[in-house]
Amino acid sequence: MSSTDEEIQVLDEDILDVDLLITLVEANPLLWDKTLDSYSDGNEKRKCWKHIFCKIKPGFEEMDIKDQKIIEIRIEYYVLLGVVIFEILKYYNNHKIL
Repeated sequence: MSSTDEEIQVLDEDILDVDLLITLVEANPLLWDKTLDSYSDGNEKRKCWKHIFCKIKPGFEEMDIKDQKIIEIRIEYYVLLGVVIFEILKYYNNHKIL
């Protein structure tokens, strides 16, 4: 199997459980609560994200670094997409556009 085929398998083998992702992010206020003193602690945030990656993708820690990065990027994409959608909806709601 070529490297490209392996990458596709890592990306497409299952659908990301968005509900689980939301639950895990909500359970880690360090990632989103700017009022916490530890909000700016990059090391602690990385630990939180690694915990989330391990919950979302069983066997994450045993994967090689390249595959871990693919999973991390995929999850971060969903998180950023959610933030963008939330901000757009908030804008439309505040301006009574919808």
